[in-house]
Amino acid sequence: MQDYNEKLSALENQLKVYRAGKIDNITRISWEIDFRNMLGKASEASKEGQKILDVGCGPGAYLIALSKQKRECHGVDPLKEISLAKANKKAREERTPISLCQATGEHLPFRSETFDLVLCLSTLQHVSEQKTTLREIRRVLKDDGHLLTSIPTTKNIHTMFRRTIQEHFTAAYNAAETKELLAEAKFQILETKGSGFFPPLLTKVLGFHYIIFKERITRQILEMLNKVADFWPASAGNIIALSRKSH
Repeated sequence: MQDYNEKLSALENQLKVYRAGKIDNITRISWEIDFRNMLGKASEASKEGQKILDVGCGPGAYLIALSKQKRECHGVDPLKEISLAKANKKAREERTPISLCQATGEHLPFRSETFDLVLCLSTLQHVSEQKTTLREIRRVLKDDGHLLTSIPTTKNIHTMFRRTIQEHFTAAYNAAETKELLAEAKFQILETKGSGFFPPLLTKVLGFHYIIFKERITRQILEMLNKVADFWPASAGNIIALSRKSH
């Protein structure tokens, strides 16, 4: 238990630096678009009264939104101060019931076959063991359960297929490797989607564009670029996949 708590503490200290970074307007809008799209997928993949688990829930935005849609929402995250505390505070403010606990994806504190849907959004690149995390997710999913996951691509056409893994990532995947990872963990992929089309220098160009044209038009451009990423997954900054537990 002491080793496990020490691991949680070390991981929290490591990711505090990542979470403390300043977010520019282009990144903020892109994240908002992704949030809306993934929340829509999560809503479609679940029903009222079903149990949902968010692995790496952060400040709980997905859990709170889905709880308002009458899902029973649970979340785990290794970060106590900057994730779980903020999620609890926001849930109390909005009078929305969610259940949270501090844990890592490699050790989910739930019985087998508990959840109808598991979310693992922008999380796998941070965990110590991706395959172990996916095995744990599969274990806690019901036989007909679904997994909605997203992971940044660290090797795509814009990097000339060189890995550009960031220091706070523990693993690097491209679109094909992400699919292979899910298949190896015995998930049947039902749908994949690319998001985020940011060739070199485009973010800076969009930043100048935002200064002139502000929010609405910039958001429209980013939504169009998302369609490019979806049509051309090799160019996408992120891969989103909806999968089903296979047998």
